[in-house]
Amino acid sequence: MTEQGPSFEERTRLHDLLREDAHRAHDNSSAFHTYVNQATIESANIALKTLIVINGGAAIAVLTFLGGVASKDKIDFASVAAVAYTIRYFTFGVALTLAAMAFSYLTNYFMAGIEMSRLRTFTHPYVSEGPQQRTRGGGIEFFIFYRSVLPQPL
Repeated sequence: MTEQGPSFEERTRLHDLLREDAHRAHDNSSAFHTYVNQATIESANIALKTLIVINGGAAIAVLTFLGGVASKDKIDFASVAAVAYTIRYFTFGVALTLAAMAFSYLTNYFMAGIEMSRLRTFTHPYVSEGPQQRTRGGGIEFFIFYRSVLPQPL
């Protein structure tokens, strides 16, 4: 008696089980990607908010210090001006942080627009590029994305 392979029904069942396993693996991978993406965005937002508070607080502290020093009669205003000159660095820090926040927002906005422009079908590959996806924005998404990723010059 010769050994025959699995029957058609068994092969079909095995194929369906493997397909379900693949779907679960894809879903797990997508869920992990979503979680990591959300955590990354939240961490960046917290870091940018912290930079705003640190630089703004430092500028306020210097201004408060200068107000207290300037009210004394024994202080030379030339030395007060030298200390006041340092406020510009904190102002630049706040301005660059606000620019980074704006680039972060625009990056997320354009990435969401790209995702929403994709065509969803019930045939393979299920999700494909939309008709406007390649030409939309004239490359502005590319510029904003890489500008928000690159370090800001001082």
